[in-house]
Amino acid sequence: MKRKIEKKTRRRREELEIAESIRWLAEVVVRSEQSRMDTMREIERMRVEAEAKRGEMDLKRTEIIANTQLEIARIFAAGVGKGVDSSLRIGRS
Repeated sequence: MKRKIEKKTRRRREELEIAESIRWLAEVVVRSEQSRMDTMREIERMRVEAEAKRGEMDLKRTEIIANTQLEIARIFAAGVGKGVDSSLRIGRS
């Protein structure tokens, strides 16, 4: 009889150890997944920031090109009455 009780006690202890190991493993998996989600969230935030910066740079580049074209047009418009300086006649003979 005593042996049966010891066997049950030992089995119960083993079951508790297994349950504790499973709980510990589940906690590790949850922490790992949370860390992965945090990393993905940070990467997405950085991607959005980079995309916004790229948009700003595209806008600035367009603005510079437009201003350059406007300045070239002003130079040529100012030169219409006086004759255009030969240094401004790029590619024309």
